[in-house]
This record gives sequence, C-alpha cells and structure tokens, in this order.
Amino acid sequence: MSSRPADSRFGEVASVGYCFGGVVGIELVETGAPLLGLISVHGAFHDWLTTEGAKNIKGRVLILHGAEDTPALSTRDHFVSQLRAAKVNFELNLYSGAGHGFTNPQTLGSAR
Repeated sequence: MSSRPADSRFGEVASVGYCFGGVVGIELVETGAPLLGLISVHGAFHDWLTTEGAKNIKGRVLILHGAEDTPALSTRDHFVSQLRAAKVNFELNLYSGAGHGFTNPQTLGSAR
C-alpha cells in the first residue's frame, strides 16, 4: 500500500463491518491502518484492547450497538474506557430494546 502514488486517494478509505466484520474492523484500526474511520454495527468487543493499542487508532470510530446485546455489555464498557483514555474520536449509539443483529429484518420483531 505504501508504494501507491502520493496523489492517490488511499487516505480516503473507511471500514464498515457488521457483527464479525465489526470485530475485524476494530482489530484493523488498532494496527494503525490509515483509515478515515470505522463503523462497527452490532460488532463484538474483547477486553484485550489497551490504551496503548487504542492510541494507534488514526480515524474516527462510530459504534452502533443494541442496548440489549447482552453478550457484549461488559466488554463494551472496557472498550469505551480504553478509547476515552487514548482520546480517540469516537461516538457510541445505543438502541434501546435492540439486541444483537438488530439490522437484520428477521430480528426486527424483537426490537421496540
């Protein structure tokens, strides 16, 4: 990637991931990948993110998550605390009554 011409639009790339793709996107930005941003939609979080790892994040992070996505509740709070500590530009949107996979039309019946 670094061999691309300086005038290419390489720095204008973002990542959007749903569920497992959201996890992969989080892992990608932690490497310091030169992305403008990441959108993680009902992704999962792990408690292995450190402040030092979060400091590698270059772009903005948008997390769209169901407030009732219970498997991710405890790890989400740890993840957000590390983003805050590293002063990452992020936004977390929680959707009340929504569980995991809330963007899937088949799960909409469980949402408010």
